[in-house]
Amino acid sequence: MIEDSNTEISYSFRMSMDSDKYIDDFKILFSNHEIIIGKLFSDKSKPVVVLELDKNINLNILDEFMKNHKAEILSYDFFISMVTSYYEYIIDLPAYVIEGIRRFGGTVSFSYTFICMDED
Repeated sequence: MIEDSNTEISYSFRMSMDSDKYIDDFKILFSNHEIIIGKLFSDKSKPVVVLELDKNINLNILDEFMKNHKAEILSYDFFISMVTSYYEYIIDLPAYVIEGIRRFGGTVSFSYTFICMDED
């Protein structure tokens, strides 16, 4: 996550899986990173794993996990979230995010939230 006084940006990798079978393996592999486990809205029996990406992420480990468990992976994407008080803001994606997008493909989702800081 990148923060300054008026902007917070986070980069995540989201993956939906067919079952909970390999969730513990994933947690062990990425124990030094923030991981959120949820469920698909359309099918509550299917887990969704959200892995926060930072400069210390090892994309080789993620690549290996995805290759070893590709039959279990239903879908995945990259998610960029920004909360800011600026009307305009240019995002310079970090190299590790660009490398992940190039390596794995998939979709990239973007969430932009503007917070008005004007005092009336």
